[in-house]
Amino acid sequence: MRQPHEHVRNGTAKLSTLFYPVDGQLRIKGVTSTANAVQHPWLKAELSAVLAILPLVDMTASISNRAQWIPWQEGLMIRPILEAI
Repeated sequence: MRQPHEHVRNGTAKLSTLFYPVDGQLRIKGVTSTANAVQHPWLKAELSAVLAILPLVDMTASISNRAQWIPWQEGLMIRPILEAI
């Protein structure tokens, strides 16, 4: 369809997306500006919602992993560093 020459678009619309490829979930929001002041609050809210539904992780496995890591480093000239838990 052709628009008359007097047609004014009044800016463009943009689509903010957050895609999770594991399950194909797509979160979207239509916006007229992609400035940080618009993007950051939306992204923070969406990521908080995603994290809220994730199961809690048992960290006891990381303690035994660290115990196995220390003897493995014996004899290495340069030792990789594990960050503190």
